Amino acid sequence: MVFSTCQNHDAFPLYRPCSKEKVKGVAPYESQMPFAIDVRKEIETAVKLHHAGDLEGAGRLYRQILRMDPANSDALHLSGVMARQKGDNDEAERLISAAIRVSPHCALYHCSLGDVYLDQKKADAALARYRDALKRDPACAQAYAGMGALFETNGCVDQAIQCYENGLDINPCLVDTYRDLFNILKSQRRFKEAMACLKKGIEQNPGAITLWTDLGNSYREAREWEKAADCYKRTVALAPDCEGPYYNLGNALSDQGRFQEAIASYRTAVGLNPKYPEAYNNMGNAFYAQGAFQEAAGCYEQALKAKYDYPDAWKNLGLCFEKQGLVRHATDCYRLALSLNPSDAGCHSGLLFAMHYDVAVSAADIYSESQNWWRQHGSGRVSSFGPRRDSNPSKRLRVGYVSPDFREHSVSYFLRSLLEGHSQAVETFCYADVKRPDRMTVRLKRRSDHWRCIAGMNNETAARLAAEDRIDILVDLAGHTTHNRLLLFARRAAPVQVTWLGYPNTTGMPVMDYRLTDAVADPEGEADAYHTERLIRLPEGFLCYAPPEEAGEVSGLPALNQDRITFGSFNNLAKVNDKVVAVWCRILNRLTESSLMLKSKSLVDERVRQRYLQLFSRHGISADRIQFVPHLRTIREHLTLYSRVDVGLDPFPYNGTTTTCEALWMGVPVVTLKGHRHSARVGSSILTQIGLEELISSAEDEYVNISVGLAADFNRLATLRMNMRTRMRESPLCRTESFAEKVESAYRMMWQKWCLDADPL
Repeated sequence: MVFSTCQNHDAFPLYRPCSKEKVKGVAPYESQMPFAIDVRKEIETAVKLHHAGDLEGAGRLYRQILRMDPANSDALHLSGVMARQKGDNDEAERLISAAIRVSPHCALYHCSLGDVYLDQKKADAALARYRDALKRDPACAQAYAGMGALFETNGCVDQAIQCYENGLDINPCLVDTYRDLFNILKSQRRFKEAMACLKKGIEQNPGAITLWTDLGNSYREAREWEKAADCYKRTVALAPDCEGPYYNLGNALSDQGRFQEAIASYRTAVGLNPKYPEAYNNMGNAFYAQGAFQEAAGCYEQALKAKYDYPDAWKNLGLCFEKQGLVRHATDCYRLALSLNPSDAGCHSGLLFAMHYDVAVSAADIYSESQNWWRQHGSGRVSSFGPRRDSNPSKRLRVGYVSPDFREHSVSYFLRSLLEGHSQAVETFCYADVKRPDRMTVRLKRRSDHWRCIAGMNNETAARLAAEDRIDILVDLAGHTTHNRLLLFARRAAPVQVTWLGYPNTTGMPVMDYRLTDAVADPEGEADAYHTERLIRLPEGFLCYAPPEEAGEVSGLPALNQDRITFGSFNNLAKVNDKVVAVWCRILNRLTESSLMLKSKSLVDERVRQRYLQLFSRHGISADRIQFVPHLRTIREHLTLYSRVDVGLDPFPYNGTTTTCEALWMGVPVVTLKGHRHSARVGSSILTQIGLEELISSAEDEYVNISVGLAADFNRLATLRMNMRTRMRESPLCRTESFAEKVESAYRMMWQKWCLDADPL
């Protein structure tokens, strides 16, 4: 899933300004001339309001002072500073110039006018003013700070750094100058110096919320989340009545998977500011991560009440609807989010993925939308990294695999087989965009010749890394799924680019050369017409399954003890649409003593359970015949649950993949309905590989009849269950080395074709 960052108005995007922070550009008040005691007190009061961010209150006092004393240089200067803060640089120039005419020797006034000229992009005038300030006061730290900003704007990095350092040597309390120096050092990738700058600034200004926040943001970017949280806790202590620090702390806690603590922090933030859409959105993300989709949806709706044109909240609400099986609602949300932010490639990918769940969507519809995705997000990025002319057709191939799912994820149970089966003809590189590595990450890393962590790395840098690794064939394992890296492939980071496994359709990208599949999942003819890639059909199937080591022994047939059949489906509820429920009810109505077990993370929510019970009730199936199981803690618990299932029912038009393999490995036969596109034919591909074509149906009536006939024959079920694991082990579905050999043969063909095209005779 996607976590959204706060849309802020501060220099650092992860920081939300605190109203208690001193306002940039307002120097501590020091009167430049003697005047009556009542005016001095008014000035002091106005400056305090100004520092506190109360611009209206301060402005009223400045105007009152100027009515009493029109030549009061302090009031003129500070009114000008306020005008600049409001974006009115013409008025700021007029007022500060007037202050200079009254007190021409005040260096600070010249600095402030230089800042105005800097905003107006009048570089020469700004530099002249800063130099005037230094003539009047060589120890004017603000002048050095202004000159640093000027040089930075003009790309004179070394001069800018020197000016910032000069200013801080004079006055180590210039918080904003520490931030400016930190940012420029960071932009130059001088990270150690940048962090040292922040830490020195904090040492000199321990109460500076902005510096603590910047330090927290830096730790967060470096994925040192505990240190980030500690920094944000300091900001909470410094400003307990401000919402921003609680929001930042919630983000750091979410990064660590401490979702309940994060939710508590977000709640405090919205309690302090009920119109805080980013905090509602990220609170929704924390609920979503725990499978509490209804609570998450409520948070996203609150975010949209605060800010209706908030695309991230619409996108995340779409994800919630999708997880609850409300696919049409989900696609509506994705389209609305895209209308607000047409450049969001991830949201557009989410729309494409959700379209596969909809029975009314055709292969042509998905193909057309895939091409829209390419035109909208990818077509302008081609050829940043041209293919190398290293055209030895017999060389050892350098193959790179790109995925966010090198972890406990369905993709890993199939990739693992390939990595373990690769021969010395292939040198493997894994480009892992994994936020929270786990034991599967460690296992895959051991099986890879080279491991590259690209988490937090932008697509341009990641593409350059793959090019520097001299990758010959780069393989996408995600397609249009969450956190995909298709925009890396859009940059043509390797001579040959392939998509496989994670997504059941075309990417829509002309720069994606091939897609690995098989003749059952994508029959020759019609499937080719709806792909921008050339389809490479692997003999004996496009999948090779690596069973989890946690799987226990296959249990006996549950029906023999219960004298009734239990059907089961452990698939994502987005796949269990109204049509699927209607067909399953026909099966249950034919076998009146049977029951159905559904397992899904979404079923933790009572309102989701009630909605599905109502769907079954419409077709005459009572609630006592439906068993709901929410998410289980471990893989072993999940697999053990199959000991209570006799027959698996595959959903359509989006079949199961990992769930089907798991059911079969635990001895449970699965009945599938063959459809008209890849996602509706994966079940058929798997069953064909293990020689159970008799469980493949081509129409709904046949699907019902096969399911009922299988359930009625306890002896056949018991035999299938007893022999299923051996059947799988001996089938192409689990023959690791044989599968890897076929994939490598396909890679060699692709490479030789590229070599021929690169160096034609």
